[in-house]
Amino acid sequence: MSHDAWSRAWEIFEQAVGRPAGEIEAFLDKACAGDPGLRRTVEELIAADREEGAFIDQSLGLSVGVDGLTERLGSQPLRRSLEKGSRVGPYRILRRVGEGGMSIAYLAVRADDTFERRVVLKLLRPGMDSQSIQQRLRTERQILASLEHPYIARLYDGGTTEDGLPYFVLEFVEGVPLDDYCDQSRLSVDERLVLFRKVCSAVHYAHQNLVVHRDLKPSNILVTADGEPRLLDFGIAKLLNPELQSGAVEATATWHQALTPNYASPEQVRGKLITTASDVYSLGVLLYKLLTGHLPHQLAGLTAAEIEQVLDQEEPLPPSVAVTRRTLSSGPAGDDGTDEGAVDQDPRRQRQRLRRSRQLGGDLDAIVLKALRSTPHRRYGSVEQMATDIERFQDGRPVLARAGSWRYRLGKFVRRHRRAVTAAAAAALVLVSFAVALALQSARVTRERDQVQRERDKKAQVLALILEVFEYSNPFKVPGSDLTVRQALERSLPRLDEGLREEAEARAELLHTTGSILGVLGHHDVARAQLEEAYEIRRQRHGEDHPESAASLAALAAANKELGDFDLAEEQARKAVDISRRLQAEGHPASAAGALVESLNHLVSVLCFRNEFEAADEPAREALQLARALPGGSLQELAALEHLARIRSAEGSYREAIQLNRAALERRRRRDGEDHPGQIPTLNNLGLSLRRLDDLEEAERAYQRALDLTIENFGRENLNPYVLNNLASVRLLRGEFEGAEELFRQARQVILDIDSQHWMVFHFEVRIAMALIPQGQAVTAELRLRSLLERWRPRLGDHWRFAEGRGVLGESLSVQGKCTAAEAILVDSFDSLLAVAKERTRQDALSRLRGHFGRCGDVAAITPFEARLRENS
Repeated sequence: MSHDAWSRAWEIFEQAVGRPAGEIEAFLDKACAGDPGLRRTVEELIAADREEGAFIDQSLGLSVGVDGLTERLGSQPLRRSLEKGSRVGPYRILRRVGEGGMSIAYLAVRADDTFERRVVLKLLRPGMDSQSIQQRLRTERQILASLEHPYIARLYDGGTTEDGLPYFVLEFVEGVPLDDYCDQSRLSVDERLVLFRKVCSAVHYAHQNLVVHRDLKPSNILVTADGEPRLLDFGIAKLLNPELQSGAVEATATWHQALTPNYASPEQVRGKLITTASDVYSLGVLLYKLLTGHLPHQLAGLTAAEIEQVLDQEEPLPPSVAVTRRTLSSGPAGDDGTDEGAVDQDPRRQRQRLRRSRQLGGDLDAIVLKALRSTPHRRYGSVEQMATDIERFQDGRPVLARAGSWRYRLGKFVRRHRRAVTAAAAAALVLVSFAVALALQSARVTRERDQVQRERDKKAQVLALILEVFEYSNPFKVPGSDLTVRQALERSLPRLDEGLREEAEARAELLHTTGSILGVLGHHDVARAQLEEAYEIRRQRHGEDHPESAASLAALAAANKELGDFDLAEEQARKAVDISRRLQAEGHPASAAGALVESLNHLVSVLCFRNEFEAADEPAREALQLARALPGGSLQELAALEHLARIRSAEGSYREAIQLNRAALERRRRRDGEDHPGQIPTLNNLGLSLRRLDDLEEAERAYQRALDLTIENFGRENLNPYVLNNLASVRLLRGEFEGAEELFRQARQVILDIDSQHWMVFHFEVRIAMALIPQGQAVTAELRLRSLLERWRPRLGDHWRFAEGRGVLGESLSVQGKCTAAEAILVDSFDSLLAVAKERTRQDALSRLRGHFGRCGDVAAITPFEARLRENS
């Protein structure tokens, strides 16, 4: 074949492989009309382009493989496969160790003995030297250069051969494919999940660096002798970061034909847009294979159209069902030629399958099937979410893939085995003490003895129900039971329908109690539902103008505040204050005074969240004055004292705020002891004031103590996102960027577990971006922020937090040297924040502008912005 004919064949080949599989034959009929030799060569190129297990429409009748093509094209004036002893740059070839559709991998060593380690040298296979194929190899080399992770094979070197073709040199991984390793080592389900999570961490890292692998399968994941995985072969990876893409190939180009259909996502098979969700699907197939020994779909011998139909219309069997067909040690489905549906009569194998089926049933079924959903948006939102769900399963916590019914969640709680007798007893004591305190505080001085008795009966019913719930956590009655406070509360909720359906007042009391405590523990969505029902019951029975109705309305305001509905929260808190004032004036001094203090404290909290500190000052001082006159009102007094400290801090009176917070801490410790969780918000506010005075060491100590108390009292599953945020912010200021990023991510996950639409999700995403920029990941930060701002614009477009997010986006552009675009965004952000934000936030906006002008060479340009900030202070 002449050089011109060969070039023509390559041109047609490159046009053909970019088309859907069903259109290739018709295209070749037209492009190769009258030239059967040209048609045959193009078909052979298409066949060779398929990786192991890849496909093409069977109507093409292609059967020539890689070796066949090499033999058929051997007479052409092209490079041949390298022999042992051949030289490529400074490397000497030892032997060929593998090959794909486009390249051959060789085991090699440096010829000059500079390095003793053996390496893998990847080079284009003979005949695959078109511009686009060379560019693809260069792209893979560029991808690997951007990835540095313990579970990804490392790139050591790269260069160009004497005839101008690219090559690169990789870490030589001596290992076996992931599925073979699991079976040969007879790993348990838990051990397989641990190994799989390591693979997930590598894939998630690639996604964070804007790389989609697109070919995740066992043969591309080798496990070394020490049991550690290595992710290989980014040859068909897709770049989401255009800055990593060089040359003329578009960053979003898709190579529809380059895939392994057994592990490819439905959108890959259809030639649709590829995102990180495609890797989530492939990981789902991989996990299915590791757990069951089967693939979720049998696609061997099917045409492209048939494969599309299977993936669209056939739901895979749950792993717990699939595993009953064959034991894990027997290899992949169908490998031994036996009938997959045949029943193995060996009793030992039957017991093994049933035991494994029970292990996989429920949570693992849900996790795998969620990853395998045919529609991308119905899968896990990220590989990190999938890995986290697996970790939840292994820790005995509820998984997000399941609907989360109370029965399911209670079942998970019962199986938890952590703090045994001490934690269960402590949880029971805390909850019962809280209920008793509420009973004492809400006792009514009334003229009618039957009303007093009714109140007592109501409290007794509440306490009896709570005690009944905690009886089941007694390890002497149910060995291994271990409930935290939150778990015990959640356990009590379904008992409401059983035990208090006809007892409205007792039901409202328990709903108010559980809702209030769940709010303290951060489960605001559940708390709001409980408090709404409690308020509705009390309003219907007593009317709005009643102390109990006011108390539930105030607590409901607190829940709505935490969920970001500030307008409704303020409206409810003010209404609760007005009701309590009227009641106090109408002759209910004892009961109304306590409700008024509580309502005032909730109103102050809402106003502080809205940065309306001037408006919060008067009700905060009133609440403190009233609380000091209440019998046994020390809790309300502490709350008012802490609110005043927060207001003084916001006003810039940091030293006064520190004194108030330390006074509150001292009173709290005298009242409740050194380890009481009530110190957590006070420590958090103390740290804030210390941070404002640039005493970062003391601030970090306060935040760390607050975090330790949270873990000691509520467990790691109830971390406080505000404490995590503030501790991360201190570490960010101290230049500990990786540690700050990790804490921001933990805080974001806490909020996501509660409500993915909570406004603090936006806040923590912005903070993560702030931590990424100084780590050299400004491009990643930019792309994350652009997506974030677009999603949240309808909800937060007029809020100062949105303007702050825009400012961080501008900083990411400035760091990249995109000076013009960065300046426009930074100035706009500064203008917006100057009008509405508090002083510290405005100072931060000015600092971003100052840094930008320093980078872009116009330091003096900051002067008018400094003047404007002084004028508006």
